[in-house]
Amino acid sequence: MKKRYMMLICIILLLWSGCIPQSQVGHLVDMKSEETDKYVTIQWEGRVYVPYCVISKGDMGKQIGIVDGDKNDRVYEYKGYSSEEWIISMYHSGEMDNPMLMKEQSVTDIPEGLQTEYD
Repeated sequence: MKKRYMMLICIILLLWSGCIPQSQVGHLVDMKSEETDKYVTIQWEGRVYVPYCVISKGDMGKQIGIVDGDKNDRVYEYKGYSSEEWIISMYHSGEMDNPMLMKEQSVTDIPEGLQTEYD
């Protein structure tokens, strides 16, 4: 009986671990930030991302990273777009969580309907 009980617990734990979102168990990239005169950029794998505009939380894909080792400073995919060109940055403070769409600085192909809030 004790053996069956332990097997049941193991099966439940295995099934439960499959329900945890990938962003909580997978590898998150530790990206770096750099402050300029105008804004803060995110640097990742030789690319520099600059703020573009505030975006809806509904446009956020899975979490792919954190910034400067801060687990509250999170980076997400922009649904439907390559993370080599677009990412979403959001600092989870519990107060105002405003996702910021960030564009890799060399990108010139802008999705329809988006307009930058920066120079």
